[in-house]
Amino acid sequence: MRLISQYGLRARKGFSLMEMLVVVILIGIVMSVAGVRVSGSMTQQRVIRAAGTIQTQLEMAYAMAGRNREPMKVAVTTSSSAMTLKVTNRDGSRTYGTPIDFKVLGLPTGSVTSSSSGITVFPNGFASDTLSIQISVTRNSILYKRRVRMSRAGMVKVI
Repeated sequence: MRLISQYGLRARKGFSLMEMLVVVILIGIVMSVAGVRVSGSMTQQRVIRAAGTIQTQLEMAYAMAGRNREPMKVAVTTSSSAMTLKVTNRDGSRTYGTPIDFKVLGLPTGSVTSSSSGITVFPNGFASDTLSIQISVTRNSILYKRRVRMSRAGMVKVI
């Protein structure tokens, strides 16, 4: 069976090279726009996950101080290559929970700042000082930011 149009010319069975090129270019444009959005969404989720992890560690410090009836120390250590958050007993001989290394969470160096290098949480539910930890990451000229605040009375919230 032959494909013949009404004008007597044979009809084509496939696509021309020009049609294929237009489709490939359109797919490339759509994928580049989607890639930028996915990258931003992943960065935002990293910041949110880091803030949630910090909140959990700070709340755990209050719980462990009350349960063990001994003061807990929350230490925020910074160096040129890493920043960690660790909950220990007052003399530092026992660590509670897993210390948070922000590089493992996918945050670049320098994206986490702290208002204090360490505080003590007492068994009565009070702390020696307030603590504010800010996470800010810029990706594609968009700033993703979260702040974790801990009051002296034990309230921990993500802003």
